[in-house]
Amino acid sequence: MQTCSIHNKILLSSVLTKEGNKQDWKDKPSSWPDIRRNGQNGHIYLLCDTRYPIGLVATVTGGYYVNIDGEFYGDYNSEAQFSMADWSSYTATEGYVIDYPTGATKAHILDIYPQNSANIITNFTNSRVAASDEEVQGTLWVHFNLDNAINFHFTVVGNCRQVYMEALTAKNNTVKIIDSIRDGFYYTKIAYVPVLEGTGSAVDFYRAFYNTPISEVNTKNIKPSTVAQCFRLGHYLKEAPKFDLSSVSFAHYYITSATDLKNTVFDFSAATGLRAVGVCGENGNNFMSGMKGLIVSNQAPFSGNSPQINVQYTDMNRTALAQLFNALPTISAGQIINIVGCTGTVNLTADDELIATAKGWTITK
Repeated sequence: MQTCSIHNKILLSSVLTKEGNKQDWKDKPSSWPDIRRNGQNGHIYLLCDTRYPIGLVATVTGGYYVNIDGEFYGDYNSEAQFSMADWSSYTATEGYVIDYPTGATKAHILDIYPQNSANIITNFTNSRVAASDEEVQGTLWVHFNLDNAINFHFTVVGNCRQVYMEALTAKNNTVKIIDSIRDGFYYTKIAYVPVLEGTGSAVDFYRAFYNTPISEVNTKNIKPSTVAQCFRLGHYLKEAPKFDLSSVSFAHYYITSATDLKNTVFDFSAATGLRAVGVCGENGNNFMSGMKGLIVSNQAPFSGNSPQINVQYTDMNRTALAQLFNALPTISAGQIINIVGCTGTVNLTADDELIATAKGWTITK
C-alpha cells in the first residue's frame, strides 16, 4: 500500500512516462509497490527494505540524481556514493507498507537517473555504507528502465550483499551488458532476471549466480570470457544458459549441485583457450542426474587449478566418459580429470582409461 503524500501521488502520475511498463515478472509479492509502473526512460529503480542500509554508485557522465518515493533527495558526481545508513532517521516521505520478506514493515523506492538526460548510466554497483566488513543491505527488487548497455554488480564480495533481492526486471524485459556482471547476484535470493543480451564484447560471468535459487537464465548473443563458479551451488537450475562458450578460459565449478538440471551435454569444443572446467555434483548428496556429457577441445591448454576437468557425481555413463577421454588434448603437467561417483566410472575398462592416461592425464575415481 502506498503511503506517501497526495502531492507525491500527483507528481508520480503527472511526470512519469509509461516507458518500460511491460509486465515480465509475475511473482511480485502483493504488498510491494510496482516499481516498473510509469518508469522514466534512462532511470534505475530500487525497492529497499528499511531494516537495512543501502549504498550505491552509478557511473554517468555529468553525475546523477537520486529521488526517494518521487521526491528529490540529492545530486552526486559520477562514481560518488549515495548512502543511507539508517532509514529510521529519514522522514521526508512515508514510504510503502510491506509485509514481505518476513519481518519487513516498510520500503522506499529509490530512483537513480542522469543529471543530464542526454547521458546514460553505464555502471551500477552496490557498496557498503559501513567503514569495514561485509554488510547485509536492503535491496529487494531492481528495475532497469534503460535502452543502453550497462555493467552491474549488486553484491560485492567482502563489501556488501543483497541477500533479500528477488528480482531484476528491465524495459522490454532485456538488459544489455557491456562486459561484466561479475559477482552480480552472488548469494542473493534472485528468482527472476530479464533476458541478458551481449553487445559484442566478452562478458565476465564469474560467480554471477553463485548460490542463488534461480531456475533459468535467458540470454541473447552472450559470449562469456569466464563462467567460473557462475552457477556454483545452483540447486534449482533447470537449464544451462545458451552461451557462446568459444571464448571461455575459466569454467571451474561452472555449474554444481544442480539436481534439477534437465538432460544436458555441455559443449566446450570451440573453447580452445579453456584452462579448467567443472560441471559436477560437489558431493554424493548433490548428484547431477541431468548432466549427461562434456565435450572439450583437444587444443585447450587445461593449465588452470586442479582438477582441470571435474565431472564428479554426474550421470555420465561409460560411453560418455570414453568420448570425453577421446577428446582430451595431450598434456605434460599431470593434469587431473575427476570422475568420482559418475554413473559409468565403475564400468570403465583398463583400455578406456588408457585413452586418457596415454595423453598424460591422471584420472581420479
